Amino acid sequence: MKSQKTVVILHGFPNTLSKDRSPLLAFFISENYNIIMPDLMADVDHFNVEGIKNKIHCELNGTVPDVIVGISMGGLIAPHLAKDYPTTKLIMIASGPKLKTKIPVFNFLIRLEKYDTSLFLWRLIKRIPRSVYLLVYKTFSKYKNNATTMEEYINKANENWNSLQKIPINKVKEVLKFATETDNTDLLTKTVNKTIIIAGRSDKLMPQTHSEKMARCIKQSRLITLNRAHYDIFTHSDYALLYDFLN
Repeated sequence: MKSQKTVVILHGFPNTLSKDRSPLLAFFISENYNIIMPDLMADVDHFNVEGIKNKIHCELNGTVPDVIVGISMGGLIAPHLAKDYPTTKLIMIASGPKLKTKIPVFNFLIRLEKYDTSLFLWRLIKRIPRSVYLLVYKTFSKYKNNATTMEEYINKANENWNSLQKIPINKVKEVLKFATETDNTDLLTKTVNKTIIIAGRSDKLMPQTHSEKMARCIKQSRLITLNRAHYDIFTHSDYALLYDFLN
């Protein structure tokens, strides 16, 4: 009898994956994987590479994971963990060597907010009415009928808004520091893991060019570009991509 395989999933900001609404999580459940997926906003004392790695090593308890998945911001952490497990397969979704969006004002504001100890903009965002937040979310996600149903889109946006309300200020400061200072370009050139990179042509938060650079850095990598945006890059229709890669 085959032993159960293990996957470590490093989610994006701000919330972990939902068992009911994430096609990616549903894939690993259907394949009977043991899933290690700490809530990076709640389950780690400090949001930094060492703190997150220590949490995951503790949960693995000596087990070598079969797969590590990095999604968006989680993809900035994944190569650091993969370095500890060179035989583990690596899946990078909507991520890159660093965070630099195709939205100049967004890049400017997150760097400005990093130096604001009061986090004025963050406090302001948390006070935005849910209806306004859903509209902004739609603008960034570039909702596409062929990738995500309207109901799924609304559910994702509501989960996102709910998660934002729960994140403590000190954790936001740590995330801002990590996101603005991380550049994994050099680390990726030393990554030996077999890797699949899934990117979206319409992704403005982690642009396709980021994924292309990542693919050039990682020697054993395959880049797949889909006609999707940041929040709907992986869907149920893409199961074959992972099944072929993992098996």
